[in-house]
Amino acid sequence: MYPMGFSLYLYKINGDRLVDPDREGVQKFLRRRRMHMKVFPPSSADRSSSATLLNEDGTDIDVDGLQDFHFSGVLEEDEAMTAGTGHAHLTAGECDFIFDLCVSAGFMIVNPQGGPSYIVPRGNHTAENLRAITQGMSEEDQRQDIVAVDSGEELQALLTGRFQSFLDWRERAFTRLGRTVPDRSPHRAPD
Repeated sequence: MYPMGFSLYLYKINGDRLVDPDREGVQKFLRRRRMHMKVFPPSSADRSSSATLLNEDGTDIDVDGLQDFHFSGVLEEDEAMTAGTGHAHLTAGECDFIFDLCVSAGFMIVNPQGGPSYIVPRGNHTAENLRAITQGMSEEDQRQDIVAVDSGEELQALLTGRFQSFLDWRERAFTRLGRTVPDRSPHRAPD
């Protein structure tokens, strides 16, 4: 039995616009995971096409509890494709799945529950991409509300409230190795 789920939305953002993700990357991700989309064309009630995910054999997906995952704007060439779930349980498998999809497609994660609201997987969005979001935010608010993660494990730790413990552990590990903890901010200037 899983607890009530989190809502997580996946978008590719550039300034004040949603832009199309790497659709080929989405397809490669689905092939790796042995899944495919069941596409629903636009209707009078929903003006965008949508899709759910099925296993390769046509059965419903169950990724470590994640069963409700959808895409929007699948068929429209003039609309950005987005993805998300209304019922993530934040299991290790779910977080790996979501992180892998984000890296493959170029999506960032919008967490409407907040704390943080915006999650950037493996640096796939820059400060410039996020300028419409960060406009008017203090630097401290940006650091609190926009966080970069480098793995599904980090994503899970962040979303389940164990992220500070993870950062403390990470800092101790780097210190023991005699290395400096890398800056994880998506706002740092490129090297």
